[in-house]
Amino acid sequence: AIREYGFNNLRSLQEITLPPNLRIIEFCGFSECVALRSVTLPNSVTTVGSNAFSNCSALTTATLSSGMTTVPDSMFFADKNLRTVILPEGITTICDTAFMNCGFREFTIPASVRKIEIGSFAGCTSMKKFIVEEGNTAYKAIDGVLFTADGTHLVCYPAYKTGSYVVPEGTLYIDYDAFRENGYLSGITFPSTLRKID
Repeated sequence: AIREYGFNNLRSLQEITLPPNLRIIEFCGFSECVALRSVTLPNSVTTVGSNAFSNCSALTTATLSSGMTTVPDSMFFADKNLRTVILPEGITTICDTAFMNCGFREFTIPASVRKIEIGSFAGCTSMKKFIVEEGNTAYKAIDGVLFTADGTHLVCYPAYKTGSYVVPEGTLYIDYDAFRENGYLSGITFPSTLRKID
């Protein structure tokens, strides 16, 4: 295991090679490693603590372990240059603020994901679209906007999606932080079915 703050704030660390038998990375294991450019978690890793790679401002790519089922809260918080994350099939939960303030232009959600918590993608101001893999029974993307599979909840509107937007009829709820920090939305039309904006 890599313990809490094990490699926290190593400001010159540019690359890491993790052992193939590693199972646990605890809270803030590699947080604030501002020169770290990429990370690949071996498939032996099953548990990752919150903020494990937060505030790694040079990080551009990350590949998660096929042994993981959960992306913990704030795992990549404020990794402003993070463009690509490969989530393996088997990930079921993306926790609160997991990717908050990251640099994605698009994000692919695996078919296995069943729960995306509030604020998971808040503040991703370069995001243009979500892609949901075929076979996902919990979520779908409509014109790049993330919805629950039944279309009743608008979960997240990409913050760099431009122009005006007509929320589809049948939408009942707009989730908390769904439109956070979108500086390019010029207009919005709400459907007659809408019941609540969190």
